[in-house]
Amino acid sequence: MIPDFHRKNNENESRLHGKCKRCGKQRHNKRVCPARDPRCRQCSKIGHYAKVCITKSQTGCSEVAYLGVVQLESKNKTNIDCTVTVQVNHKNIKFKIDSGADHTVLPANVFQNVLQNAKLEPPDKILCGPDRNPLKTLGKFKANIEYKGKNCTEEIYVISNLQTCLLGKPALFSLGLGPNLNSICQISAVDPKAKFPELFKGLGLMKEYYSIKLKPGAIPFAITSPRRVPIPLLNQTKAELERMVEEKVISLVLKPTE
Repeated sequence: MIPDFHRKNNENESRLHGKCKRCGKQRHNKRVCPARDPRCRQCSKIGHYAKVCITKSQTGCSEVAYLGVVQLESKNKTNIDCTVTVQVNHKNIKFKIDSGADHTVLPANVFQNVLQNAKLEPPDKILCGPDRNPLKTLGKFKANIEYKGKNCTEEIYVISNLQTCLLGKPALFSLGLGPNLNSICQISAVDPKAKFPELFKGLGLMKEYYSIKLKPGAIPFAITSPRRVPIPLLNQTKAELERMVEEKVISLVLKPTE
C-alpha cells in the first residue's frame, strides 16, 4: 500500500475548488487573471502565483533531479530494446537503461505488485522530465540492486503514470552497465598522400580552359578602385604575386580589362 502522504495533492486541489488555479482568488475568466503573465517563484513557470503552485505539494524537497527519458502511458510502441533485467530486493525487474537519469525510478503499479513489502518514504527531491516539468513522485525507498555478481544500494523513486522502469546513472555505473569513459580508442588511418601521391604533386590544374559566361545585362555587385599596399607589406605582396604567376595561379595583365 502507498501511504497517505502523497494524497495531499488532492487535498490541496479540493481547497482551491471554486477559486482560480492561477492566482488563488475567486474563480474568474483566465483572460483577466492577474497571474496570467507573471513568473512563478516556486517553479519558474509563467501563468500562476507561487501560492497556488502544485510543485510545492512535495514538501521538504530541497533538490531537483532530472530523468533523461520519461515514457508515460502511451499506445505507441517502439522496437528499440535498451533494457536489462536486474534484481531489486531479490525480485527480477526489467529496466530501461537511462544514462541521463539522476535516479532509478519505478512505476507505481510495479511497486505495488512486486515490491509491496518495501516501505515507501516521502520524497526529498523534485523529479523532472527532460522538459523540466515536475513529475508526480509518490515516494522513495532504499533497495539493494544486483546484476551479474555486482550489487549496490540505491534510493528508488516511485512515479505515478510511468510506463517503464528506468535504471538511472548511479546504478548503471555501480553495476558496470555504464559507458567506459576511461578507455582510449586508437584509430589507424591510411595517409592519403601515400595512397594517392599523384594528387598531391604541384598545384593541380584543369586540363582545358574554362570560360565563365555572365548573364546578359548582369550588373557587378561592387566596383572599387585598387587599394594601396602598405609599405611594410609591399615586398611580401610582390613576392607572393610572383610566386602565383610562376605557378600559373594568376597571369600578369599589362592592359586594361573589360
